Amino acid sequence: MASEFKDDWLRKSRLSIDQVGFKRYPQTDLKELRSVTQPRGKSFFFISAKYESLDYDVTEKQIYLEDEKTKPYSYFVKRDILRPLIFMGAGIIIACIGTFVHVAIQRIGEVKYSYLCDFIDDHHSTGAGNLTLTILMWYLGVIVLVMLSSSIVIFIAPYASGGGVAQTIAYLNGISVPNLLSIKGLFVKMFSTVLTCTSGLAGGKEGPMLHMGATVGSRFPDLFTKFKFCSIFKDFQNDHERRDLGAAGFAAGIACAFHAPVGGLLLALEEGVSYWNISLMWKIFLCSITSVFFITVLLSIIEGAPGHFNSPDLLTLGKIEDETTHYEYFEFIYFIIVGVIGGILGAILVFIHMYLTYFRKRFINTNIRKLTESFLVAFLVASLYMISIFSYNKCKTVASKTEAGGHAANKTVGQVYCPDKEYNVMTLLIYQTSESLITILFSPVIADVEIGSLIILFVIYFININFTMGLTLSAGLFVPQIVFGAIWGRIFGIFLRYVHHGAKWAVPSKYALLGAASQLSGSIRKTFSVMVIMTEASGNLSFAIPFMVVVALVKIVGDFFTMSLYDLQAHMMGFPLLSSDPPPLDKDYKAKHVMSIPPLSMLSIQSQISDIINILSKTTHNGFPIVQNNKLRGLILRHDLLVILKYKLYKYLSPTTTQEFVERNAVFKNEISKQLNLKDCEVNEKYYNFSIDLVPYMNLYPYTLPETSSLATVYKLFRCIGLRHIVILNNSNEPVGIITRKDLARYHVWQHCCMMGVKELKVL
Repeated sequence: MASEFKDDWLRKSRLSIDQVGFKRYPQTDLKELRSVTQPRGKSFFFISAKYESLDYDVTEKQIYLEDEKTKPYSYFVKRDILRPLIFMGAGIIIACIGTFVHVAIQRIGEVKYSYLCDFIDDHHSTGAGNLTLTILMWYLGVIVLVMLSSSIVIFIAPYASGGGVAQTIAYLNGISVPNLLSIKGLFVKMFSTVLTCTSGLAGGKEGPMLHMGATVGSRFPDLFTKFKFCSIFKDFQNDHERRDLGAAGFAAGIACAFHAPVGGLLLALEEGVSYWNISLMWKIFLCSITSVFFITVLLSIIEGAPGHFNSPDLLTLGKIEDETTHYEYFEFIYFIIVGVIGGILGAILVFIHMYLTYFRKRFINTNIRKLTESFLVAFLVASLYMISIFSYNKCKTVASKTEAGGHAANKTVGQVYCPDKEYNVMTLLIYQTSESLITILFSPVIADVEIGSLIILFVIYFININFTMGLTLSAGLFVPQIVFGAIWGRIFGIFLRYVHHGAKWAVPSKYALLGAASQLSGSIRKTFSVMVIMTEASGNLSFAIPFMVVVALVKIVGDFFTMSLYDLQAHMMGFPLLSSDPPPLDKDYKAKHVMSIPPLSMLSIQSQISDIINILSKTTHNGFPIVQNNKLRGLILRHDLLVILKYKLYKYLSPTTTQEFVERNAVFKNEISKQLNLKDCEVNEKYYNFSIDLVPYMNLYPYTLPETSSLATVYKLFRCIGLRHIVILNNSNEPVGIITRKDLARYHVWQHCCMMGVKELKVL
């Protein structure tokens, strides 16, 4: 019966689109209808059964409620005072990590490119043997760093691969992601990011900084719980507090990377925080502004100007002067064009990434193959850069470079087949880290950057960015997208300057800045946060309106073709994400049509230990209704049952005094952040016939809904409150089913080129 309703819903969702004027498909039977509801081509999305929801809502157990009654008012005052200090402390640590990553990338990049530049200039034209040595040194400068970066991820912490943004978004959406908050993974990601960013691959630090920030925020209370006088920190180890701290760390990570505290706050809210309020916004902003302040202090000290917070060198994109961002009203036509280009290119990158990810999952699935892939990509990128340097022999005089001034006046450049006192223009774009390249592309005074070298770099970087995304190493995509957008944006600006005969308003660096915002938004599809991040990172408020026009157009154009890159990654990883709105046309469909198929696994108030062990060993469920005479009395979590078995609480009588309630609650609080398995909870067979009263340990007031509730009601309750289970009852208050996150997330709404529908994903 339920499957018939599902098929009808899928058909109705398709028909509704036809009725409002979208393209109509012929529909004759159920088999054809199911094929219509799927997007074109092969579906790469699924729901992984291994991912569970967080317990964001506090479980109101009797032992917990009785323990809360014993706490004086001063305890809650102390906890409220401590909470903002924890957020600030997390921000300070994130700032220290951000400082290390930034300085390490900068220093290693300078040493590497300066050495390679000098070595190539000294040996490239002195014989075939030295030329071979020159090429070998260039390849080593790329491949060694890439192999080191990939090796430590593959063999030490595979879960540190990539930027980690999709996984962090899933966590903020309410999903428990294994090893996401691993301290070992944090250190591996930190060193792998430095190696990747200095290797020459199209990788950035911003994505990993988001992940590392979320890890630091969520794990910060763990630093103090081992001390007896810091027992209050245990109150911040539940999923509710951890996820709030993770959201703050997520925002602080991007705030550190771009010196954009408001942008970090908006990105955290826009990217994935499924439950938020004004209080959470304030705490996230506090963490972000603290991290930005401390990283600014630390960098100003390292740069030799302590307390000089307004230095342009502290801005990720460099200081963009008002003369550069001055615009005329008729330029909005060109701004719209930039937005359209960014949306199309962003969709193309997402589309390519989808098929490359599918290929990697099928064929590159062993450690040796992953390491080989990293080697081949590093070899390809090194070859492309080397060929461009030696084949594009356009030279500029050192004098013209010096006269250019600005941020790029002291950049590393190489001679390479050019006469004395001249340099190869391609080396100005290649002998740089991504952050240095950004300042060159955004600088209005660098006449050396001409259109020929930019077109070559555009082609190389397009290949670089597509193959780097998805490698088994730590790398983000924020900076690569900004660089790629700045390249084609500057090309577009040079073209306009040529068409309009050198008009003053046609400034290439202005369109490089807009192209960067357009490309970044075209990939991640965020509007407000990208606009604010680019505004804060460039230090120029006057350009906010053009930014907004561009990112709005990008959002419209990009969504017309594909979903965002992070949404694609999350769906291809099998995360049961819940979007902000329920699937369309679900008002007529009830909870009974989507709930888990009976029979339910239930326990009685007085349950035998053998029954508990049996139900834990034969099921993977994480919540079990507690019934008495078939009537619902409560809900108990799998973790709580495992704690009961581990500490052998069945050997003791149920707590009756206040002291006993407090002691039992302390046991559960100590285990709240640990992953328990049945094999860790050995039970002697002589206790199998013992019974235990589950009332003190179960949730006395679980969320319930009648089976006739609409699917929209169930969805909104799950999404807004952050639930893990909803027990479905019949008219007699008897449990007839349970709805979990996966029961809702499997109904995936797809959109593609004026078509949309609801597809039921497989749970694997």
